[in-house]
Amino acid sequence: MNRKKVWLEWVPMGVCAVAILTCAFVFRQKWYKVLPTLNTLVILLLSARVDRRSFLLGGLNAALYGIGYLGEELYFSVINCLLVSMPLQLFSFFHWKKHADGKSTKLRTLGWRGEIIVISLTIVGCLCCYWFLLPFFAGEKQAVLDIFLFVIGLVITVLSMLRYVEAPYYNLISAGANLVMWTLICVGNIADLNYLIMAAYSLFRVVQSVITWTKQYQKSRKDAEREALDETARARIK
Repeated sequence: MNRKKVWLEWVPMGVCAVAILTCAFVFRQKWYKVLPTLNTLVILLLSARVDRRSFLLGGLNAALYGIGYLGEELYFSVINCLLVSMPLQLFSFFHWKKHADGKSTKLRTLGWRGEIIVISLTIVGCLCCYWFLLPFFAGEKQAVLDIFLFVIGLVITVLSMLRYVEAPYYNLISAGANLVMWTLICVGNIADLNYLIMAAYSLFRVVQSVITWTKQYQKSRKDAEREALDETARARIK
């Protein structure tokens, strides 16, 4: 096996798995808090490889995360997991399969107009959730960050589902905010350290995803250009 691949893929996953299981033993955590974080180690690795199977596992894992977030009173995250992330990720798996490129898929780009629309919708979505939904969740922990993660999580899920290469770039922002949120939560409750470990690991994998998704998009674009040239050549022959 490639040594670089071992150090970049398997070693970080192994270290995080040991750390999560250690936290579970020390703090006597319930299975529904431990299992989804362990599953996510594999899911994020598949996502970093632009492997569509990450959506299938991610959709099933979202249900487990929803149960864990409910216990932490992160209600927007619960809604995101059960009503948004789970169904959309399962749909994404089959959608990517229709546009398959090996175990991956053919990616496309938003363009500057699409970027403006997505950023605008994200800002409007955050403001609407804060003004209209927050009053229904009194006592919400880390409300501002949780709302932001809920909205941008929806944006990322839709962009990923539609095969846009910009998805991991937005996910980079989300992973950074998620790390901040769990750092703040762990200050008050160190028993949630496994979520903080997972947030740090997620940020690492998302950085990898930015690189691999960009490479996959460049490959998809070259393949599309080659197909267009072949089509033109065939048309001339006819």
